[in-house]
Amino acid sequence: MLFASRKKFDRALELAGKIEDLKQGESVKEAIIIQIIEVAIEDGDYESAQAKAEKISSPEHKARLYITLVRALAGKNDNRQIQPIVNEAINLSEKLSDPGDRAASLFSLSAILLKTDRLEAQTVLRSAVKHLNKKEPADQGSFEIPIKVSLSCPGEAVSWYGGSETLPNSSVLSALELFAKDNADEATRYADEISDKITRVRALAVITRRAFSNLRKPEKSVEH
Repeated sequence: MLFASRKKFDRALELAGKIEDLKQGESVKEAIIIQIIEVAIEDGDYESAQAKAEKISSPEHKARLYITLVRALAGKNDNRQIQPIVNEAINLSEKLSDPGDRAASLFSLSAILLKTDRLEAQTVLRSAVKHLNKKEPADQGSFEIPIKVSLSCPGEAVSWYGGSETLPNSSVLSALELFAKDNADEATRYADEISDKITRVRALAVITRRAFSNLRKPEKSVEH
């Protein structure tokens, strides 16, 4: 894992291949490949990143990687490539077992789509709210996925390599604030669909604050 953190991926995978416990070996390899995919996305090697992401077994990490890929393509304005990736990101997010994870993934995706396709962003946001309503009311945090790899051999004291990954704008409050930046009335309609009263009130407060902030912005002068 130290070799992987230094981007010496070939050496890391070579060592992972020597792990006798097959389950542990696959877990280590996947953690390394996730890092390889992230580097490929950063480097603009999107086809390689997608090909490797397709083989990730963790549904949560696979969804996160596809959403990360959508963000990178949106930044490049690559409309030719982006739509199939968006469709797969939605599909993967909808299949996550936990409704909170489904909602968080879709909130993050909707925030990205605001830059490329507002109508689709609205559809994804509304779907995210529906999944949020299926979860027991709780303080709405951001989406976090643990990376936990066993480093110990059988019979040894248990030790772990671990951390967590997240997605930007994966909470209902941050997503709705972005929507409110351009259209507070639209964001309010989505907030009204939140079933948990406390979360709905908090969302409306965020939207109201954003609306007042928009009103305080000085109008641009027009030269004639």
